[in-house]
Formats: sequence, structure tokens, C-alpha cells
Amino acid sequence: MSIDPGADRMGIAVLDYDKLTGATEYVYSTKWECVRGADTYQDYRLRLVKEYTENAEICFGFHAPDILINEILPVKGFNNSAQIFLAHAALGAVQGTAYALEIPVMQVSALTVKTRIGGTKKATKVGVRNGVLQVFPELLPKKYQLVADESDAIAIGLTHLGYDLRTP
Repeated sequence: MSIDPGADRMGIAVLDYDKLTGATEYVYSTKWECVRGADTYQDYRLRLVKEYTENAEICFGFHAPDILINEILPVKGFNNSAQIFLAHAALGAVQGTAYALEIPVMQVSALTVKTRIGGTKKATKVGVRNGVLQVFPELLPKKYQLVADESDAIAIGLTHLGYDLRTP
């Protein structure tokens, strides 16, 4: 299972990799959303952790992943510093749930994902999405819904599995 971490939205993807044949199958992807609304920052942070922990427990129970892969969150670079703290809280909730269920956790950098799946270190979200569609053409009908979190989560999983779509 792979995730593209965020506070308000988190992309989730499940890929099935057959070690004998090397075949990768798209199983499932979605995005979790937890909108702040009128909550105070602290109330929202607690609700975010609670909702993402509950979502992770359900998702891990249903899909039984053998690993959780997430994109590394930067320590700076967000327009709003509160967002980075919230994103780390959300990611920590999912990682903590994985560890409690004895699911190993690994991380991959955004630059690695962009380079390998988007084809260049300057790849945009659309470029990464197009790389995902190259591997999974069956997702073409969802092309315009996949521009952000969901396609990034799929790309994170593909990167972990060793995919590299750069042209030689």
C-alpha cells in the first residue's frame, strides 16, 4: 500500500505485485479527505488523527498490505506552516497504525517519484499522472480525476516496485 501524505487530503493506492512473474496489478486507489471546517486548529488536528487512524485500520484490515510506502514530507516549503504540522500528524497516524499492526513502513522522496514515473525531476503532477496511465492504461477513463493525490499514491507504489519510465 502506498500513500501520498497530506492533511486535508491523502492519496491511497493498493498495488498487487507478483514476485514470481514480476507483474504489477492495480487494485484500488482513493483519497481520504478531512476538511477543517469551523474547528479550532487543535480540535481539527485531533479529529484528523482520529479519522486517519480509523481509515488506516479499515484499509489495512481489508487489503492486508505487506508494506506501507509513503512520500517523504518536507520539513519546509508549505505556504502555511500549520499545514506541514497537520500533514505530519496525519502521516504519523497512518504510520503508527501500520507499526501497531506490524506492517513495515518505508519512504521515498518526491524527487525520486517525479524522476522515475514522471520521466524528469521537474515533472508536474500531470506528468506523474501520465506516467501512471502509461503503466495502467485501464485507468484512462479516470484520467481527469487522477491529477493529484490518487495518481501520486500510485506513482509512489510503482517507484517502490522499481519502475523507471525515463527514456534512455
